[in-house]
Amino acid sequence: MKIKNITFYFFMILVLAAALLVAGCNLGIYSGSADVKLNLGDARALTSSISSVTLTISGPDMETITKEYDSTDLESPDWDWIIDIQLDPGTNRLFEVSATLSPDPTKNPTAILEYYGKAKQDIAGDTTTVDIHMGISRVRIVTANPNESGGLASIVSTDDLGPNWANWTRIQKSNVSGWSDSVPFQPWDIDIDENGFLIIGNNTAFFEFQGGAILWRMSSLSSPVYEPIISLTGIGIVAVSVDRNKKLIYFADTFDKIYSCDYLGQNQKTYDGVSLTGITGLTVDDSGYLYVTHGTDVTKVDPAGNAGTGSVSAEKTITGATLEDVMFKSIDGTGYIYVTDSANKQIVKLKASDLSIVASFTNASFYGPRRFVATLNSGIYFTDEDTNQNYDQLVYMDDISGKNLDIKGTHGFNKGEFSFQY
Repeated sequence: MKIKNITFYFFMILVLAAALLVAGCNLGIYSGSADVKLNLGDARALTSSISSVTLTISGPDMETITKEYDSTDLESPDWDWIIDIQLDPGTNRLFEVSATLSPDPTKNPTAILEYYGKAKQDIAGDTTTVDIHMGISRVRIVTANPNESGGLASIVSTDDLGPNWANWTRIQKSNVSGWSDSVPFQPWDIDIDENGFLIIGNNTAFFEFQGGAILWRMSSLSSPVYEPIISLTGIGIVAVSVDRNKKLIYFADTFDKIYSCDYLGQNQKTYDGVSLTGITGLTVDDSGYLYVTHGTDVTKVDPAGNAGTGSVSAEKTITGATLEDVMFKSIDGTGYIYVTDSANKQIVKLKASDLSIVASFTNASFYGPRRFVATLNSGIYFTDEDTNQNYDQLVYMDDISGKNLDIKGTHGFNKGEFSFQY
């Protein structure tokens, strides 16, 4: 295999200092006798953060090709990285691309650590276009910790979920610049937009509606600043999900209403066409459908149905369940929904198309799966907590089979380190 040219135009939306960056990228790879082109946009803002890029091409009748480009390879006055490769024709060629960001805390201390994308395509003698969607494969873990130490709420984050829990960074009310003393600090659910901003739902229902519920954003974990998006009176926000394609924020309140707004809090809509009870979790897929957990049910909602007031597309009841949260993942082009079921101490995987159950997993070490804390291509993270808040832990596994199950930091009674969602 003669390596000549592949074109890298790196696009990852501006990584702000101390921000979490979440973005997808469309890549076109032209193989065969033509250039292989990965169009990732303008990388000027990331030149101090990209540490390496790896391209892997494999297939049933070929030797695997792996090429890694480090930061010195990526240096160029015009930031166009061009590498040509000739690829033999064949079927089921798998293209995998990863881009790793430097964890240097002086540069991007809270940035995503790695992007990853893959696609499978037959390659003929002529130019072939392959589209790859880049997603997050490793990310800084950020989760709401609303009941810590008997009510001392915080946002906690880390790059390392090892047994040394002292590595956690905690953001409490006193750390957030601009936060009003009259407004309770009760972060409950967190998502991330494509610009790297944390979108946080503040559930003030636990404080007898003092100050109203707040949807706010934070661009930095090291120097957090309060930036309100929406303020609602007399309710709490229990679930948040960002549609990064349409640049919308969806959120649900303690009175079971679902809303959306843009990143500035404008163009707010209420989806009165959907009537659900006991909403606990909310997520959105790549096509803009919503998935809502409530009681024993997970419901698929079309926000555009009923003239934009929302309509139910599918619903699935899980017997004896208490569904706490929901997460969407695309695997090899097929959409799947994952839900946490604290009553049955399990994670359930369903097809996004019709909510048919694919598989489930439980383990004797689970206390009660609560909330997903990161959407990763490489696996699943969720908080796990018993109903008495005596034990709280984070759980990782590669997939629904429970492969490489890894439970981080069991916290016993009165240790006061975490009290997540219960």
